[in-house]
Amino acid sequence: NTESSLDFETGSVLPNGEVVLSRIHVLPNLQPSTAIDFEGYFVLNNYGDNDTFDAAAITLKPHSYTQPQTGWGVLLNTRGENEHQNNWVQECSALAATAEGVIFGPNCVISQEAQFFPVTNQYVGLEEFQQLEDISVYPNPVVSNGVVLIENKSESGVRFSIYNAEGKLLRSENIAAKQTLEFMPKSATGVYTYSIQGEDYIRNGRLVVVK
Repeated sequence: NTESSLDFETGSVLPNGEVVLSRIHVLPNLQPSTAIDFEGYFVLNNYGDNDTFDAAAITLKPHSYTQPQTGWGVLLNTRGENEHQNNWVQECSALAATAEGVIFGPNCVISQEAQFFPVTNQYVGLEEFQQLEDISVYPNPVVSNGVVLIENKSESGVRFSIYNAEGKLLRSENIAAKQTLEFMPKSATGVYTYSIQGEDYIRNGRLVVVK
């Protein structure tokens, strides 16, 4: 019993088969360089017919879970389900951290098999987390000939950069405050890494391109 859950909305893309979420009671072999507070991580395996799916939310409750203090943020780091290198990507911040666990919502990319490592960071204040949430990248996943919107709702400009699986820079553009960039990923299906750089922070994430 992981005391965790994966939630789907009506009409969303389902795995069309069994999905197993395992809670590992030790720290991963290599960790992201972020302050940690939980002694464990999670592995999500998809045995369904669909390679990708569209989960609305995931609630994670680590084995040694203690509800974070007020004012602390919780970040979700992810890497491939069989990955053993320090290739963690900072995916998103939590919607809430309750006594029942940490809740990550639609701002996260929960669409395929992966390892999940939630971390707390007392050095990241609420103001900075608001900056992270002021940038939206959607839809995600996106079809290969579709349009991705990078919406900057913050009061300052940011720089958006996207890379392929080999780390090659595909595009890099500035997005002014309160502006939205349209991006068409005319690329092969797969997982791409993006970074959004503000005045005093960098947010990393993944963009999933499907057929």
